[in-house]
Amino acid sequence: MRLAVRPEAALDLGTLPGLAPTLGLALGAQVHRFRVEAYGALSRSQQKQVSETVRASFDFAAMGLRGCADVLQGRTRLGVCVGVEGSGILGRASGVARQEELRSGVAAARLDAFLAVGLVPDWLDLRLGVGLAAPTSRESFVIIPFGPVHERGPVALKAWLGPEFRL
Repeated sequence: MRLAVRPEAALDLGTLPGLAPTLGLALGAQVHRFRVEAYGALSRSQQKQVSETVRASFDFAAMGLRGCADVLQGRTRLGVCVGVEGSGILGRASGVARQEELRSGVAAARLDAFLAVGLVPDWLDLRLGVGLAAPTSRESFVIIPFGPVHERGPVALKAWLGPEFRL
């Protein structure tokens, strides 16, 4: 069994109002072609101007667990992963009579593919991944009297890149 740790820079499209840069960390354990990963990610706060004086801001965090299998092994590896993710959005409204804050959480099914290139054999890989997250519900953030200012998409596109250190 090999253990691995991977810091990640990532992008998320479909969870927040715009493209969301995130930073994350993944911890994994691999036996032969199979691995289990636990991961977490945090996004930068996003602002959305609702009117001249009203603004909404959104923060996003996610944690998940996925099982992966290498389809192609060698110095360059290709693989697929399936898993579950729990995520939360914190939405805040400013410039309204009463400042509002809403927290929402949702589970999502994940399907991912990855490419890993061995930089230092058996110790260091560069790993690139893309995936989809399908949430179990689509939260809508409403500021009265402006109506919905953001709704989570039916599917989020995820992409990440990071060095993976194997122990």
